[in-house]
Amino acid sequence: MTEKEKAAAGYLYDANYDQEIIESRTVCMDMCYEYNQLRPSQVEEQKKIIKKILGRTTDRFCIVAPFHCDLGYNVEIGDNFYANYNCIILDGAKVIFGDNVFIAPNCCFTTAGHALDVEQRNRGLEIAYPITVGNNVWIGANVSVLPGVTIGDNTIIGAGSVVTKDIPSGVIAVGNPCRPVREITEADRDKYPRYGDGVQPLKEWCPHCQAMQDVEFSETENVEETADGAIRRVMTKSFQCAVCHSFIKSEDKEIS
Repeated sequence: MTEKEKAAAGYLYDANYDQEIIESRTVCMDMCYEYNQLRPSQVEEQKKIIKKILGRTTDRFCIVAPFHCDLGYNVEIGDNFYANYNCIILDGAKVIFGDNVFIAPNCCFTTAGHALDVEQRNRGLEIAYPITVGNNVWIGANVSVLPGVTIGDNTIIGAGSVVTKDIPSGVIAVGNPCRPVREITEADRDKYPRYGDGVQPLKEWCPHCQAMQDVEFSETENVEETADGAIRRVMTKSFQCAVCHSFIKSEDKEIS
């Protein structure tokens, strides 16, 4: 069994000294280097190189340099894929992105993990577990996605998160470790004002500014125990001034 075959089967494998893997990695690094030297205006040249590097692409994608990956052929991107500056993909195993995936700057997707045993680790042994990102996923800046993770469709991963376990579809998830905080709902369509549709920015009186100001709000779900021992779930909406960011008010709504 070759070291690549061991990696694909989920076994510890020699990721550092095996000649076949070193050669494959060097070829990919050379192509990434070539890609990263191109001018931003050289769009067609960029696309040609990315199509050589990655295992699967479509005709609609944008990857902003610098971009780095280990092997390239293990990475598959869906339609309308976008990755901002400094996307890093350590693809010892498959890394598959669905359609309409947006990735903010400085994100890392690593299938690689070193052996926990020191003797094995010093011999260069690693594991490689696949990563899958569904359709319509937005990943915020400075996110790390670790080996074996699956992120469901229509989900948002908040900036700075470290994703260590699977994240379901249709949620906003944040933190280290990353956890779902709430579902994405129809109300999120009105989160931001849209020009020309008659939706006006929400305004409130700000005591600090002493003026009517646009406000921003966030929602937090809380679980409370009532005096009679019943469980009560409450959604708290907190409002803050969009100018000075001071707290204005909060509203509680009981949810079923």
